Amino acid sequence: QILPCVILFASVFCIGAGSLGAAISIGKVSATSCLQVANDANNYGTMIRANLLTVAFIESTLIYALITSLLLITKIPTII
Repeated sequence: QILPCVILFASVFCIGAGSLGAAISIGKVSATSCLQVANDANNYGTMIRANLLTVAFIESTLIYALITSLLLITKIPTII
């Protein structure tokens, strides 16, 4: 039975790619935000608000990857 293995691999790949992309994106956004605050400390309130909003949008893609992965796992046929 190869189908459960393929579904499990697709699920693992989905969550892995989703978390890797989110981690890289959040790192780049945070680094840019820290540089902007270092250049002009008066814009801290605006930068932190924009940073939190951007991180929330990036994390939503990770949540979609998690949901897709969980849906794939539930489609594995049970062996009786």
